[in-house]
Amino acid sequence: MKRILLPIGIVLVVLSGCGGANEVQKEFANAATNEEKPLSLENYKPESGITKEFIQSGEFPYTETIIASKGNLIQKTVQLGDMKSLEIQKWTSKKVEKVYQEANPQEETSRLDKFKSVEAPELLISSQKGKGKTAKWEIIEEGATLTTPYKEFTNVLVVKKTTDELADADTIYTRYYAPGVGMIKDVYEVTGEEGYKVETILQNITK
Repeated sequence: MKRILLPIGIVLVVLSGCGGANEVQKEFANAATNEEKPLSLENYKPESGITKEFIQSGEFPYTETIIASKGNLIQKTVQLGDMKSLEIQKWTSKKVEKVYQEANPQEETSRLDKFKSVEAPELLISSQKGKGKTAKWEIIEEGATLTTPYKEFTNVLVVKKTTDELADADTIYTRYYAPGVGMIKDVYEVTGEEGYKVETILQNITK
């Protein structure tokens, strides 16, 4: 619904006779506070103990289990067929990085107190911008609604980056994140004459 904002002086004059001035001033103050509140990517960090199952183009499922969480760190495993990998991510207000990864881990207990971060963490999400091969993630939508086979999510964050890593084509990455759940959809698209698109989407969550 479109809001019509009148100059605050006019509103105060209209309401001064009925004691509404203070209430109006509070409303404007609250509105200003809400507008200035910055987005924090930490709000989209997945909760510990959940397992997410994804499908890709209707088949090819893989699962992601959040094993542990401590501060701004999470540890998860990704099971894809017979292959499994362990990953530790660092979530801050402005970016998310992969700071540790191990293929086919022998154990899946928490390593958040003893792991050694890689020297050059991989950037997974960022609110910053970039171009070309060094493109970074750009937030293109906040508060989106997305329906998955599991359920409908609200307040979804959509991030995107476009690279020129392939000749004569753009490679477009788009990801969707839900609060407390993390990624719920991933779209990989290559443009050009031989372009194609692959979508990976959340099918189920168990605890």
